[in-house]
Amino acid sequence: MVTLLPSCALHGIEAQAVEIQVSSSQGMLPSIVITGLPDTSVKESKDRIDAAIRSIGERIPPRRITINLSPADRKKSGTHFDFAIAVALLMQTGKIPKQQDNVKTTFLGELGLDGSLLLGRQVNGLLIACQELGIERVFLPRSASEHIHFVPQIEVLLVDTLFHALEVLRGQVAPEALAVEECQDSLHAPADTRLDFCHIQGQHLAVQSALIAAAGHHNLLLCGPPGIGKSMIAEALPGILPPLTYGEYLEVLKVYSVSGEHYASSRPPYRSPHASTSEVALIGGGTHATPGEISLAHRGVLLLDEMPEFRRKSLEALRQPLESGTVQISRAAQKQSYPAGFLLIGTMNLCPCGKSGHDDDSCTCSEYDKERYLAKLSAPVLDRIDLHVTMQREHGARAHASTAIMAEHVLLCRQRQMHRQQCLNGRLQGEALSEHCQLRGELAQTLQTAARTYDLSLRGQDRVLRVARTIADLSGAPHIDRSALLQALHYRPKVKI
Repeated sequence: MVTLLPSCALHGIEAQAVEIQVSSSQGMLPSIVITGLPDTSVKESKDRIDAAIRSIGERIPPRRITINLSPADRKKSGTHFDFAIAVALLMQTGKIPKQQDNVKTTFLGELGLDGSLLLGRQVNGLLIACQELGIERVFLPRSASEHIHFVPQIEVLLVDTLFHALEVLRGQVAPEALAVEECQDSLHAPADTRLDFCHIQGQHLAVQSALIAAAGHHNLLLCGPPGIGKSMIAEALPGILPPLTYGEYLEVLKVYSVSGEHYASSRPPYRSPHASTSEVALIGGGTHATPGEISLAHRGVLLLDEMPEFRRKSLEALRQPLESGTVQISRAAQKQSYPAGFLLIGTMNLCPCGKSGHDDDSCTCSEYDKERYLAKLSAPVLDRIDLHVTMQREHGARAHASTAIMAEHVLLCRQRQMHRQQCLNGRLQGEALSEHCQLRGELAQTLQTAARTYDLSLRGQDRVLRVARTIADLSGAPHIDRSALLQALHYRPKVKI
């Protein structure tokens, strides 16, 4: 007889069904063999399991035991298989009864040599995978409950040790279910109100561009001298984004779980990597093809402060994610796909010394230095940024509406878009773009004239249409009018960089 027990793994962020198969037979020498492409952490589990079973007063019979992790054509990694393998092994040897209720049950946790159980922040991704695979009941270490930041739609039972789990499976003690109330608080975490738009003086055009960027999911580049408010506007922008829906939150939680990071807020993610960040850290990759900053910013904001200071190779690697909203990481042994639907906010000075744009004309950079500095951002990267704003110093400027009021405008504008086309304007493509961003009357000719004058690519023209559609939605206009189109054209760079 072979004992079968369902389990799961994560291939990137995709759920992978794994079946633990245990068989035993008389052999020349007692042994435990694990097959199914296990990595080192899984191979070592047999020693942890043997010590844990001995510590609770049980023994593995001296037989030849084969443990297979099916399917055998995909590599298995992670110490969370320990618990399930130990239970399947004890079922195979008759130490505990096999499941008779036909409920798909699995066990997630790493075993200590004394029979203790633990499971870190990857618990969220594994639980979501169990839901997607149709597993109905999961046994977890009690310590893992503090890392669960969503409400599982399956039965979760908590145990302290392997011995405690055996008592539950033998019917000697009643199981303890996870309290749903403890998870609900994490999903409804309060918004971060450290920086409010009402504290920003002047810069009406830049603040308006931030509102457009948030309302339609348009990438934004703020240019200007230091101290003018570029970073303040960029840091305030996440506050006007709507909270994540439950489905969006689960997407974000899976990415963070794979990365081993903590995320317990319903607010969109906000990532601001330093300019010295490597390409692997920004895009993702490494030995195990882990997510990078662009994936950790999925459904949120990625701020690249002083973009020209980033490595050119890293910036060029942003091209494909900015277009598709996903990133493909290929390595010799594996290929992973991670979501990267982030809103890019970039800031930059106008010259290497940063003084260009000051009223006193104190910049000492030559024209060659300026051109070389601006050329650090290639035309293909700039073409993928919808809104380009050059900020100047203002005197006697008035304050702006509060973040709360701007957030209401963003939410209403996004609701219009989702009701009309089931996606945000920044993601319109193909036939949907032609249908919902159609120009009426002479506006099509106006766009073509502007395209010739400013040397707009076809991609640039499409982005003008998307921005114009968002401007029209903010004003409540049913179609793109002349004012919305001209304003959208104003946000395109007027010179080649």
